[in-house]
Amino acid sequence: MSNVEMNNLFESYDDFLTGLEFPIQETSVSQPVDLSKYIDIQRDILSKTTNEMKRKMLKGYIEHAENFTKSQKMIQRQRYIAYSVPIKDGTEESYLEAVRDLEERTLYIKAGLHELELTAEETTNKEIVKYFHTFFDYHSAQLFPIENEKIPQMITGGNE
Repeated sequence: MSNVEMNNLFESYDDFLTGLEFPIQETSVSQPVDLSKYIDIQRDILSKTTNEMKRKMLKGYIEHAENFTKSQKMIQRQRYIAYSVPIKDGTEESYLEAVRDLEERTLYIKAGLHELELTAEETTNKEIVKYFHTFFDYHSAQLFPIENEKIPQMITGGNE
């Protein structure tokens, strides 16, 4: 996109967030680009390639992508939007109502961002833990990223 197109998109994004009828908290985190999924796709292509010259070139390309990822020279900015719904009392019914309200808000935000030709994904517990790790200790988070897939449930309802 050109600078003008990017600025227009960010203005539309800001207008959308400002127009929401419920409170949100937005944050932006700079992180090195993770090419691991792309590299896995290239490895899969390599495993199916029989031409030795193509294999040699693809191996070199994969090695270059791995080194590029490790060098952390390319940064991406991830934007996070957080919102909550209070649980009125301790009953299961009010908990389920709060969950339904959260799901409605999530669908509303996703639809609004889709209209702007942006995508939104719900974060997993692992992504939230990685976010906090990056937020509080950026350097260590890049050198020693959290790899464990089995992160216990950490975000739950409270008494507030």
